[in-house]
Amino acid sequence: MRTQTAEAQQIAPSTPKRRSASLLLTVIIVFAFSGCSAPLAQVRQKPATYQSSAAQTGVSSAAELRIAKGRKLAKREPLAAIGSYLGAADAALAQLRRQPRDVKALRDYDFALSRVFSVIRDAKLKPWSEPLEVPGYTLTHQRDARKLWNPADYDLLPIDELVVGGTDFHRPVRRPGIGAPLVAVHRAALKDFRQEFLPSQHVCYGVTAVATFAGNRCTISFQDPLAKATATVAGRTYPLAGDFNTALAMMLARDRPEKLGLTRLLHPAEHDDTLLLYRLQPFDPKRIPVLFVHGLQDTPVSWVPMLNALLADEKIRDRYQFWFFSYPSGYPFPYSAALLRRQLDAMAKHFPQRRDMVVIGHSMGGLLTRLMLTDSGDDAMWRYLFNEPPSKTPFSAADKELLSSLLIFKHRPEIDRAIFISTPHRGSDLAMNWIGKIATRLVRLPQNLVKAGEDMAAVAAQTHGGFHLRRMPNSIDTLSPKSGFVVAMNQRPLARGIPYHQIAGDRGRGDSPRSSDGVVAYWSSHLEGAQSARIVPSGHSAHQHEEGVEEVKRILTEHLRTAAR
Repeated sequence: MRTQTAEAQQIAPSTPKRRSASLLLTVIIVFAFSGCSAPLAQVRQKPATYQSSAAQTGVSSAAELRIAKGRKLAKREPLAAIGSYLGAADAALAQLRRQPRDVKALRDYDFALSRVFSVIRDAKLKPWSEPLEVPGYTLTHQRDARKLWNPADYDLLPIDELVVGGTDFHRPVRRPGIGAPLVAVHRAALKDFRQEFLPSQHVCYGVTAVATFAGNRCTISFQDPLAKATATVAGRTYPLAGDFNTALAMMLARDRPEKLGLTRLLHPAEHDDTLLLYRLQPFDPKRIPVLFVHGLQDTPVSWVPMLNALLADEKIRDRYQFWFFSYPSGYPFPYSAALLRRQLDAMAKHFPQRRDMVVIGHSMGGLLTRLMLTDSGDDAMWRYLFNEPPSKTPFSAADKELLSSLLIFKHRPEIDRAIFISTPHRGSDLAMNWIGKIATRLVRLPQNLVKAGEDMAAVAAQTHGGFHLRRMPNSIDTLSPKSGFVVAMNQRPLARGIPYHQIAGDRGRGDSPRSSDGVVAYWSSHLEGAQSARIVPSGHSAHQHEEGVEEVKRILTEHLRTAAR
């Protein structure tokens, strides 16, 4: 059973008859406003491959001989196999001391160390609780003070045994170097993952194991390749090997969050437990947060193509940390913006030493982003809708508290820059046509919003304000160019001193300013005062188009120069 929160109360879903009768129209509208939710990631296991130099030279190195022995022993004598693999890593390091640029020795070291973890997994050994004695070596690990990091709590899977595929994972994002890249999978579900700003109770993260030797004692340290770019081994400093997207692919392949896009649009209250502000790496107060906000009928996985490209850029990868806001997109976007403010307040309390952030919003997510850069003007938006100040508007205390969070707000001081992508600042005509009118009836809001909407309509009728609907608008309603909130929002300027940028698609037609991405027209997506405005030859998913991604990379690179001042 799902638990309810104070932010969104659950109501009964619509009847099966109504759902089935409108299914086709539902599919039309949600696909009009956003991309499909095909499987994004697949991860399968394969045997690791090893290429010996003996075929070319006729001579096997000491490391190669020990690797060959370890592979023969792996199934029947796992402890002996680990001893052989550690001996191979030790011999490879000895060669690196003699010839630090010996690529084959470095490759042997990485391969042998990865096989240690293969044998530990297959034999179900537990070497991280106490030292493990194997022939020739005592295997132990370096204690680590990082929160949530104890290797004994994780299954550690070598990257070279995993093959990643799927629509959004065409190639691995890796850094060659020294060490054994691993995916660390936390065995137990984390009940407090929300408080820690993690995406799921099931943690997957990429780490790199590095082995050092002192006599017959081998010590394993587990390094974060996103936090460290180098490692010092055998008296030399090498690039630290790292894999930056296999753990993410494994998490997405397991959880399939893209499946939630449609149901979170139609029945947002049933999915209030998916409301999350989360990070993909340990918090680093020195790195600039980049917050991604998805759009209608979408989930944070729509950002995966861009995220992979950003992680592949060393300068961006080393200076930024990536955050995501996930929310049920059936809520009216002013309500979702209020939920985002609460999450940002919680982030500020939990991480008081954070740096100012860059926010990137796609489609309706851009409207949430815009409200983070906007001051409501005390009660100006309230007055526009109701013609009276809050003190003279006859609402219940509960309604007044709810509506105040939607209509009275300040811009967020922690936002240093914003990027709007395919954002309908002035609404979208699709929300008003026959498809939109039918689809908006399928969205089931929680009872607190339904009740507040009834009260709003009654008060607006009495005061002749700017609100003319008979109920609380849902997300599709609030995307209409005639939406009272859209009109009121556009009367408010963006806060001074916060630079913003625009990216929009024209479907390759080159007809701006008369262009459209198929969902949002140029007249709606364009804002005066932007530091840059880029038109890319894409449809509505400009955030997934190569040129849109490159423009974001350009903006983030430029931001590094200004943030350093």
